[in-house]
Amino acid sequence: MLGLYKHFNNKADHAAQKYHVAWCALSTLDPGGSWAGRLKELTPKDVSGPSRDPDDSTTSNSRYKPSWIWLVQRVAQSSHSGSELHIGEDEFNENMCVEWAKARARMMRWKEELLLIQEEMRRVIAYHKWIADWW
Repeated sequence: MLGLYKHFNNKADHAAQKYHVAWCALSTLDPGGSWAGRLKELTPKDVSGPSRDPDDSTTSNSRYKPSWIWLVQRVAQSSHSGSELHIGEDEFNENMCVEWAKARARMMRWKEELLLIQEEMRRVIAYHKWIADWW
């Protein structure tokens, strides 16, 4: 599980570094361009999942506002259209529901894995006690 966490952190750090390089290049080449209203400088605080800061006790869950990276508009991939795809609140909510479901499924798998490991540990100890008595 620690390996999976490190792998995810490395991917997030790599993506953040790549974004930072691109943002610096854009700000140098076209300062104040049309991109500046949509893309902001990425701070370490912004690089986190769509959840409330655990240290922030003043904000309730009902008033939580996600980081700007979760709300930024996506640009169309087709080169001939040139238009932007605006993400609406419904699509954002649907995406967050999917992410929540994935996170919940991972949590449930980890809980199951924890129970299996505890049972394996109990059986190893019981086996060693049985072997000790047998000797």
